[in-house]
Amino acid sequence: MRGLLRRVRSAVQPMLRRDALWIVSDQALWSGYTFLGAVLAARLLHPDAYGAYALGVATWITVMALSRALVSQPFVVAASSKPPGVWDRDARGAAGAALLVGSVIGSGLVLVGLLLGLGTNTGTVLVLLGGFAPVLVVQDFFRNAAYSVGAPRRSVINGCIVVSIWGTSLAAVVAVGASSAGTVFLAWGLGGAAGAFVAFRQFALTPALGRPALAWLSSHRHTVGWFGCAELAYLAGMQSVYVLVVVVLGDADLGGLRLVMALLGPVQLVVASIQFVGLPSASRRHAEHGMHQAIAPALRLSGTATAVASVYLLVLAVGSEQLLVALVGAAYSSFAGLALPVALAFVVSVVALGPTLAIKAAGAGRAFAVVQVVVLALRLSLTAVLAPTVGLMGVAWGLVVASLVEASLLWFALRRLARRAERTPVAGAQSMRESV
Repeated sequence: MRGLLRRVRSAVQPMLRRDALWIVSDQALWSGYTFLGAVLAARLLHPDAYGAYALGVATWITVMALSRALVSQPFVVAASSKPPGVWDRDARGAAGAALLVGSVIGSGLVLVGLLLGLGTNTGTVLVLLGGFAPVLVVQDFFRNAAYSVGAPRRSVINGCIVVSIWGTSLAAVVAVGASSAGTVFLAWGLGGAAGAFVAFRQFALTPALGRPALAWLSSHRHTVGWFGCAELAYLAGMQSVYVLVVVVLGDADLGGLRLVMALLGPVQLVVASIQFVGLPSASRRHAEHGMHQAIAPALRLSGTATAVASVYLLVLAVGSEQLLVALVGAAYSSFAGLALPVALAFVVSVVALGPTLAIKAAGAGRAFAVVQVVVLALRLSLTAVLAPTVGLMGVAWGLVVASLVEASLLWFALRRLARRAERTPVAGAQSMRESV
C-alpha cells in the first residue's frame, strides 16, 4: 500500500502547477457534467427514451472527435507558438472552419433524423443534434483553443456557464412536466450553444466565414495525421457497437450499456489527468534522451493508473447493483451484471496506457493508427456475432476481448520501437520521429 501511495504521489506532483490544476478542474467539470447528465436523464426518462438520448450523446462524441481531428488539433499544434495578432487571425479562420465542419455534419444528422421520423425518439434527438452541431463544434474548438494560449481557466469558466444553462433548462423541463428524449436533449444542447456565444466574448473574436475558413482548411490539409486517424478509428468502432446494439437489441439495451459505462466516470477522470500530464513528460524525455528514457515514466504512470482502475473495478464488481439503484432507481438494476465486463475492459485498456504514451511520444502515429483500425474491425465483428446470439452480456465481454487484443498489439508495437531505438542515436530522435 505504501508503494502504491508513493507512485500515486509521484504521478500527481506535476499536476500541482497552476495551469495543470486548471486543466484537471476542467476535466473534472466536463466529466461530472457528462456523468450527472446521464444519471438525471436516466431518472427522468423511460429506458427506451433514455436509449435514444444516449445514442445522441454518443453520436456527439463521434462528431466532436471528427471536428477535433479536422480543426482543433491542427490549430493547437500550429498556433500555440504564434504571437497574439497572428493567433487571433488564425483562430478566426479555424473557428470558421469548425463552424463549416459542424454545419456539414449537422445537415447529415438532420437528414438521418428526418428519415427516421420526428415521431420517434431517435429521429427527434438526431434532428436536434444536427441543429446544434455547428455551435457545439465551435464551442469545443474554443475550449481547445484556450489550451493553445495557456488559458485553461477560460475553458473552466465557459464550462461553468454551460452547466448553469443546462441545469436551468432541465429544471424548466421538469417543472412543466414535459420530460421526453427530445426535451431533455434540447436542454443539453442549449447549454453547449450558450457556451459558444460566451466564448466569442471571452476571446473577443467571431468565426470568419466563407473564403477565410476554406483557406484555413486548405492550408492545414496535411496536418490531419495518424493520431487523428487513430482516434477516429476508436470512436467509429465504439459508435458501430452502439448502433448494432440498437438495431439488434433495442434502445433500452443501449441505454443500460451506456449507463453502466457512465459509472466509470470518476476513474476515467483520474486516468485522463494522468495521461494529460504523462504525455508531455514522455515527449520531452524522448526528445532529450531517446526512446528508452521516454518508456520509463510512461510505464510508471501506467502502473499507477492500472492500480487505481483495478481498485475501482473491485468496487463495481461488489456494489454495481446497489449503485445503479441509488443513482437511477430499480428500473436499471437488471443491467448491473454488465459492470464486471465493462470495468474489466477499461482496466485492460489502462494497462496499455504506458505503451500508448510512449508510442505517441515517439511520434509513431502510424503504428498507433494501425492498431486502432485492427481493433475497430474486431469490435465490429464481435458485436455483430455476439449481439444476436448471446445478447448484451456477450457484447460486453466482446469489448473485453477487443481490449485484450488492443493492449497486446500496443505492447508489441512498443517493443518494436524500443528495438529500433537501440539502433538509432539519441541525436537522431527527431529523424526517427519523422520516419515513423
